[in-house]
Parts: sequence; structure tokens; C-alpha cells
Amino acid sequence: MHTDGACGPEGVGAGIVLKSPEGEEYTFALRFSFPVTNNEAEYEALLSGMRVAKYLEIKELSVYVDSQLVANQFNEIFEAHDESMQKYLKLVQELVVDFDLFHITQVSRTLNKKADALSKLAALTFSHFKKEIWVEEVKVKSIEEDSVSAAVEEEEQSWMTPIIEFLTKGTLPIDSSEARKIKMKAPMYLLDKGILYRKSFLGPHLRCLNPAQAESIIREVHEGMCALHLGHKTVASKIMRLGYYWPSMYKDAAEVNGQCEVMNRDIVLGIKARLGLCRRGWIDELPNVLWAHRTTLKGATIETPFSLVYGFEAVIPTEINVPTMRIASFDESSNSKELRENLNLVEEHREMAAIKEAINKQRITRYYNKRVQPLSFQLDDLVWRKIEASRAEDTSQLLPK
Repeated sequence: MHTDGACGPEGVGAGIVLKSPEGEEYTFALRFSFPVTNNEAEYEALLSGMRVAKYLEIKELSVYVDSQLVANQFNEIFEAHDESMQKYLKLVQELVVDFDLFHITQVSRTLNKKADALSKLAALTFSHFKKEIWVEEVKVKSIEEDSVSAAVEEEEQSWMTPIIEFLTKGTLPIDSSEARKIKMKAPMYLLDKGILYRKSFLGPHLRCLNPAQAESIIREVHEGMCALHLGHKTVASKIMRLGYYWPSMYKDAAEVNGQCEVMNRDIVLGIKARLGLCRRGWIDELPNVLWAHRTTLKGATIETPFSLVYGFEAVIPTEINVPTMRIASFDESSNSKELRENLNLVEEHREMAAIKEAINKQRITRYYNKRVQPLSFQLDDLVWRKIEASRAEDTSQLLPK
């Protein structure tokens, strides 16, 4: 088996070529949708080839790689110092036990041409491969635990259940204190086509979410396509402006964010957050970071840059999966007319935002001016005089007039 990994500006890929003793040849190409280094790409290619050989029930395997680091680390000539290299090496050693005979040999790149070409093609594009080449996209690193993503569905029981039962059937909890709470909360909620909404003081009604849906929305807003890896308070505020609600928004956003609560205030930090360890391909991430920047609320104007340009808020992907009130009540026939009306009113919208920004600046100015202690000099006050200034004055007196 020949394997090779490639890491370039367009992506990361791996090439695998399996040859049987009878001369049969199988070629595989894989494209990785996660950032890796060159050495990690070489290990991913090796591990993928070992899994393919295991699936084909191959018991004796000779592996040829052009990576000196991978071959020498496995053969215990080099020591794996980096943590990720240690994890990859350990994973390779665990898979070796599935083979009766296994060894790795380093070869020159000229003897590894096919695997090298496949890895580079996979890193660049899928469109030019022949039909007999199996192409698979890998979305999780081999050293990371597998995670299963499922569609976010309504849960049978959640915090919404007592409110829905009271609104539909008039049923209250047995506990008197809980029943009193439900009676007090109920006027703030309404049911529309089986979906619970909370009345909002600032705009359209907010769609209520169960815990599973809430976690999905938080992750999308925090680290998805429209994300800037913002802090939990900003994430919760943005979710509410999108049209969602649940009682523990700030607490849940803080838990999901975890150690990633970083207030990235500029586009460069946003790019770094999205690219992770691999700093390549930043030009591909720039549109996503700009989109996140333009759809995030700005504290000075209490508006998003997108709304100041077009007069309305943008629809992000998460609103399609879990429709908000504005998506559920969308009317295609009147949508174009309403968009044109928004454009007519956008000038006033911008002027109001400019007034808010000016008021905010004045508030900040007053806040800092309170800390300033004004100081003025009176006649006969003693002051310090800089030596450089006095020397300059003395020198000027020596110059011819």
C-alpha cells in the first residue's frame, strides 16, 4: 500500500493505492473538511489506508510512505514529541494488531507518484476524478471521538409542556406554587399551529425552543457558518434578535461556549478562530467571517450592518432548520413589495442609527470626563521645568540675531 497526504490552500487530501500480489490495483482519494498540518495529513492518509485494508480483510500489509517523520516515528527511530503526533502514532499502533504482518518503509516521492497525485487532486477538486476512483469526505479527525449528528426534533417533555397544557386544556401542575407560576407566565405565550411563541416587547413573537434545539442554535450562531466565536452574552442577544427564546439562554450559551468565550472585535481574529490550527485558505473563510460580522448586532447603534444597508435583518441557515415567526408567516406574493418599502424607509433607519451612535458617544464622553480632575495654574504657583526645554532656550540665546 502506498499512501500520501497533501495540505494546500484549497484543502486537504489523501491518496491511497493498494496493490495485490496478483497485480490488481485499487485507488482511493479522500478529502478532509477539517484543518490539519502536513504531518497530520500524512498520518490521516496512513490511517485511512489501514482501515480500507482492514475492511478488505487484508492480513499482510507492506506500507510505503514518502514521509520520513511518519515512517521513523513508527519504526521508533524518531520520538513523537508533539501531542497530536503521539495520538496519531498510538492510533496506528492500535490498528496494527489487526494484521498478521505489517511494516512501514519510507520511499522517495518518485516511487510514490500515484498516491501523491491522488492526494493533491483530492485537496484541489473532486470534478476530474475517473469513475473507478472511490471518493469519500472525512469530517472528523481520526484522533477525535466520533460524534453522531441527528436532526433536531421536538422533545415530548420540556419546560414548555406545562404552559402548552394550560393553554390548550387548562391543566395545571399539582403543586400549588408551580401552578401559580404557570398562571402568571401563560399570558406572555401563545400557540400557533402547535408551536409555542413568547410575546416580545421589541419585535415579532419569539419561537420557544426545547433544550436540544437550543443547543443546536447556540452552536450554529457561535461556531457555524455565520459565526465570529463571540462571547455568551452576545450569542444569546443575537439568538433573541433572530426570533428564538428559552428561559436559560445566557446560562446555556455560557456552557456551550466553554473555554471559547473570546470577544473577537475584528475580522482578523474571526478568521483565526475559524481556521484553527491550519492558517491556510483564509481567503476562502473571509466571506463567512464578513457575513458573521455584518449580521451581528453593534452596541453603538443597536443595529446590524446588514439591516442598515437593506432595511431588514438577514435570514441565517439556522432559521430554515427551526423556522421563526417571520419564516413561518412568509408570504412570497407580498415579500417583494415589503422589501421595496423597507428600502424606501432605510434612510430614516440609518439616521436613527446615527443618532443612537452619537448619543452613545456622548454617554461615553461623560463617563470618562467624570474621572478627569481639571487642573489650572495660578500666579506664583511652582512648577517643574524640563531640562531639555531650558537647554533649548539657552542655546537659542547663543545664536546670532
